Amino acid sequence: LTMAAMNHALDLSEVEERRRAELEFVSSAYEPSEAWTAPPLHSLDEEGEGEGVGDGELSKCLARSSPEVHRRLVLDSGVDIKLILTMPETNGYPVAESSVLSVDASICHQRRLVDDARGDSLRQAAMEHLPGFVDACREAAKENAGCESVFAVMSRADEWIGDDWRQIVQDVAAAEAEASAASTASDVDQNGAIRKLDRGLRSQEVFPQEEGRQLHVVSSHHLLNHAPDSFLAKGGKYKLNGLYRFGTPGLAFCLGDRDSVDNFVTALEKKMPQKKFEIVLTRNTNEHIEGWEEATTDQLKAILTEGEFAEVLKIQGNNGGTSNG
Repeated sequence: LTMAAMNHALDLSEVEERRRAELEFVSSAYEPSEAWTAPPLHSLDEEGEGEGVGDGELSKCLARSSPEVHRRLVLDSGVDIKLILTMPETNGYPVAESSVLSVDASICHQRRLVDDARGDSLRQAAMEHLPGFVDACREAAKENAGCESVFAVMSRADEWIGDDWRQIVQDVAAAEAEASAASTASDVDQNGAIRKLDRGLRSQEVFPQEEGRQLHVVSSHHLLNHAPDSFLAKGGKYKLNGLYRFGTPGLAFCLGDRDSVDNFVTALEKKMPQKKFEIVLTRNTNEHIEGWEEATTDQLKAILTEGEFAEVLKIQGNNGGTSNG
């Protein structure tokens, strides 16, 4: 079949419906600064509202256009990667069996670090390794040919940032240490020091280290139950007892010493460098929880005061709620 004949044979309403579902997922799962559609989904809707547009014309508009998903991925080098996923106009994505999501990416220079010399090295490394990042994302798209693959490609991008890029950063640091006579094994990782200081300044209430049990609440804007967000469930590996909660916000309720909490937060940041983690509450507690498990609403109400419950879960009035029953 020619491409034109294939498109004619496709059910455009199904193409539209499945494309729309993916675009709506992006709009609901991410903050506008993290991921967005181009053009915006509402503008595609508006194209189907003019005079003389009959039923099914909106489907043709979305099915025969090339909407894009843009994902901003933050590196710790003063550089962002913009991942661009395009639903091609002519290949029937995601209905046609051979349809593949188009993948591209670009480097965005947006921020400057305190250690600008190290930042320059990492920015150079980001540009050198961008083709490898694109190849990894394109491979994920090919593996999911003939079906919805936006989520699979974006997950692979997150994994590349959390694993491959982390190794690249370590390699750059090792090369600089070897080349510089002034470098020593005791040099402080400046990015880690800045993150640790920032967490301390952002904590709502910090108590001095003392005998007794303390509750530390770690928050991120949203964490979903899939990789790499699911690393939230690994708190027990960092000598912590407590609870965790997927949703908006994503939360960890840690019972343990501050060093263990800081180690866990550092691990979360390494696994998900594009996300922001904050210790939003630290206080003494008499609560005792064995193990590390997903929280229920009743458990959260038991360990938090009414005011803490509303503030930590960002509940306003009677309209709020949690994602766990």
